[in-house]
Amino acid sequence: MKSKLKVIGLVSAMCFVVFMLTVGVLSLRNVDVNVGGSINYSANGVMATISNGVLENNASNVTDKMQGFTVELNQEESAISDKIATWTGLNLQFNENGDDVTITFSVTNNHTTDYLQVSVNVNAGTPTNASVGVNSNSNLLSPNTAGDGSNAYTYVVTFHIENTDLNASISNFAISVNLTKGVIPLESDYSYLTFSKSAYSHTASVTGFDNSVSEVNIPTKIKDDNGNVYTVTSIRDQAFSGCSGLTSVTIGNGVTSIGNDAFNGCMNLASVTIPDSVTSIGDRAFYKCTSLASVTISEGVTSIGSYAFQRCSSLTSVIIPDSVTSIEQGAFSLCTSLTSVTIDSADIAGLKSHSSS
Repeated sequence: MKSKLKVIGLVSAMCFVVFMLTVGVLSLRNVDVNVGGSINYSANGVMATISNGVLENNASNVTDKMQGFTVELNQEESAISDKIATWTGLNLQFNENGDDVTITFSVTNNHTTDYLQVSVNVNAGTPTNASVGVNSNSNLLSPNTAGDGSNAYTYVVTFHIENTDLNASISNFAISVNLTKGVIPLESDYSYLTFSKSAYSHTASVTGFDNSVSEVNIPTKIKDDNGNVYTVTSIRDQAFSGCSGLTSVTIGNGVTSIGNDAFNGCMNLASVTIPDSVTSIGDRAFYKCTSLASVTISEGVTSIGSYAFQRCSSLTSVIIPDSVTSIEQGAFSLCTSLTSVTIDSADIAGLKSHSSS
């Protein structure tokens, strides 16, 4: 009986040691974060709504600490600052090694006609064995023409333990949101392009080119004679078709589609920059662009139309990302110099047969 008691006592002691070690390790994972908030704006006429802060992991009393509020037209800065007095005294705690804790909040432009420049800055104080990051620090929010809040942008602030073997801390943390009305970055010259504009959606499509320059930069935004701003979202069918003087094209990040025959027969076109915003490349979009030597399909593209790059006789290499789900017939047919095709996704490997159709 005594031997059994000794064994039981030994097991109990071992369990106690294991428990204490576990508690000790877990204590090294705890991080205290004191969060403060401030907001400043640099121009009158600001109208915006900032949503409640939401905390992932240990979300107790966060909505009480980070209430949403609206910045009114011509409101004094002190009145705005008073609204986020509750963005203080928030204690966060890491519970797992390497676990991220995030705060999210969104800013919505309440103006129906004016753009709003939003800048979010993070003051992390002096973090020890930890890091703080924000997903984006500057965004241009379009007017709220639809009235549905679809022009909002969500910011994500992340806390992360860098050294899991030591205690970590973050102090004097603050979020600063700067709002400025009507800051619109526009390219200096796009007079060589023609556009179709939608007054309802404030979007525009490239419809034509006067062939007066050899290097074209398709802008992300344009302004009409009345000062109205439009986001360029597409290149229409045949917009640059047969433009033999065109040698390079840079497409603005915002364009989502390249239309049928958009660059058909641009025989001297040697360079094309396609941004991630583009999701579709139309039929014969780059047909017979005989000077085009290489193409990198952007990460956003999901479909490549029929004969899109047919007869691009100088084309030697193509990289197709895993975002592409369809390559239509003859997309790369009669590309006589093509020696390298890289397809990232096995899911579309069977579509390689279209390249020789």
